Amino acid sequence: MLAGGGALVLAVALILVWSLALRGDGSVSTAKYASSVCGDLSSWQGDIAKSAAAMTTAVSNAGDPPGKQKAAQTYFGTAGTRTDQLIAALGDDGTPKDGKSYAKQLVAAVRTAAASFKSSAQQAGELETSASSFGSGLQVIIRDPQQPVDGVRTKFGNAPSALANAFAHTSSCASLKLPKP
Repeated sequence: MLAGGGALVLAVALILVWSLALRGDGSVSTAKYASSVCGDLSSWQGDIAKSAAAMTTAVSNAGDPPGKQKAAQTYFGTAGTRTDQLIAALGDDGTPKDGKSYAKQLVAAVRTAAASFKSSAQQAGELETSASSFGSGLQVIIRDPQQPVDGVRTKFGNAPSALANAFAHTSSCASLKLPKP
């Protein structure tokens, strides 16, 4: 019985090694990376923009401080979750052969955005809704709900030349460029 079990363990180990060898190092062509990453980033950016607009309307329409607080907290919490989903998607996109360091920096920028959204959700939740300073405190937190997105877009715009060229030739990348100052 032990010999049969040993053969099973050996077979599973061989399958695991074989599948890892076929998977390679996760490198993808620059064009494939640009297409995947720009699609993911554009979708995320659109989702965050829609949520930010809905949050702004909900805060404006809420009749009481707890309602305003809940709207802001919901937006930032949802944005943090959506940004975590983007991190997973970027991991699935692979790594460009001509930009491994850049891909890591882009993911780091997205992680920073996720942390920022989550921190803002926590800050909104901690505001004392009965305090006279509630309104000004909330305005400080929600003044620029797109700021974490702009941080990612800035990192996106600092791609090395081979990737920048691929991004320039990928239509889904156009909405990710920051306007020139």
